[in-house]
Amino acid sequence: MKKYTNEEELKKVLGIETFRNLSKDKVVEFMTLLPNMDKEVALSAINQFPAYSELAGIMINKMKDMCETALKENSTSQKGVLEGYLIVLNSFDDQLKNNELTEIERESLNQKMIEIADKMSVKDTENKLFIKDIVKYGGATLGIILTLGSAILGISVKNKVK
Repeated sequence: MKKYTNEEELKKVLGIETFRNLSKDKVVEFMTLLPNMDKEVALSAINQFPAYSELAGIMINKMKDMCETALKENSTSQKGVLEGYLIVLNSFDDQLKNNELTEIERESLNQKMIEIADKMSVKDTENKLFIKDIVKYGGATLGIILTLGSAILGISVKNKVK
């Protein structure tokens, strides 16, 4: 992904003329671009925001909403997949109750049931990795926000002491 190295380039991408009048939507867009900004560009841009604490609150709430939405959609998707696998397993179970099946047919159905169980296990692992990524990237983004906030507050305090 492109690395933003100057404010003008960043303002052009965001479609704004100044960082002083960012809408909530633009704040969210800015937040998603943070990992692709030089630290100095991000600090300079945020330093121009009129109310950092309000911005930080908005950013944290939007990040929380994004994580909650992703988890909810993931849960729905995961549930649908597992229900589909259960339907297939129940069908195989019903077929196994047929006393007229040959030993080869029974072994084939058992093998298919094992394959479905393996697929369910893979899906569960994928789901856990997805959740881990949400926590990892969400935490990293919040870390960036807090670091930038601390730097800005440090700059503000330093400037007032002088």
